[in-house]
Amino acid sequence: MKSSAKAYVNIALIKYWGKTDEVLKLPFNSSLSLTIDQFYTTTTVNYLPQLSEDVLYIDHQLITGNELKRVKDLMDIIRKQFGVGSFAEISSVNHVPKAAGLASSSSAFAALVAAATNALGLNLSHTELSKLARLGSGSACRSIFGNFTIWQKGSSHETSYAYEFAKWEDFRVIVCLLDKSEKTISSSEGMRLAVKHPQYLEYVKQSEIDLTLIKEAIVQQDIHKTGQIAQSNAIRMHQLINACGINYWNDKTIKLIEKIKDLQQKIPVYFTVDAGPNVKLLTTKKYLNEVMSHLTHIETVVCQAGKEVEII
Repeated sequence: MKSSAKAYVNIALIKYWGKTDEVLKLPFNSSLSLTIDQFYTTTTVNYLPQLSEDVLYIDHQLITGNELKRVKDLMDIIRKQFGVGSFAEISSVNHVPKAAGLASSSSAFAALVAAATNALGLNLSHTELSKLARLGSGSACRSIFGNFTIWQKGSSHETSYAYEFAKWEDFRVIVCLLDKSEKTISSSEGMRLAVKHPQYLEYVKQSEIDLTLIKEAIVQQDIHKTGQIAQSNAIRMHQLINACGINYWNDKTIKLIEKIKDLQQKIPVYFTVDAGPNVKLLTTKKYLNEVMSHLTHIETVVCQAGKEVEII
């Protein structure tokens, strides 16, 4: 019983930062992302009766420790839910830097659940795959889908899942690779601190308002409004993170952000930053070349909307 799947990273424009339930990974607020086409994970799951436990390879390296535990925990859920006794050899290749604020876990766990269930002969709906992927990594529930995707927070395992919201063919994300090293404080740990902060519930309330506003802007394909809302949402999240004594940015991050703030006075280009130092710029096809002309000394990857998870 063997299957392979491919899933793409998603970049959150309205962030998810904090869980109401650590086990089910239920978020405090709904979020919105764009699945992008240049960063992805391919995963093969092979159920083998001779194995006494799951075996995990990432980028051809045997994995132990916490990374293995996260995968084994999710595989145990799949085995229990679908009555499977066999363990599996899992081989995953990341076409994205790990733990660098580029949402590598979103594509990784989306590809895992698609391959693991397909290898069992199951043809689950994208909604069911989204729920399972969430149990591995919250943001992975969005990488089951392509284009702009909303993760509705829900209040239970059955009601917390993502769905595709809209398409915008001319929308572009420029990923600026400033630092590919793994961060020292995980997103999960950062979230645990954030939810205890006195300003946290106000942050959640504003994020829900941001979501309502950005949905309208995306439908209208208004890059100015979309970019401004996403940028302010990212700044607000990092202000909360900083207030908890954590800083994911470095000097290169700050320097590029200041440059983009100056540039956006003339052309529509906006930034968003997740839990890491790397910056994602938001613009449209019309302004892409002009924006790129200001990024000549930065390693960049230009992305557009990516596809939903697929069996390969």
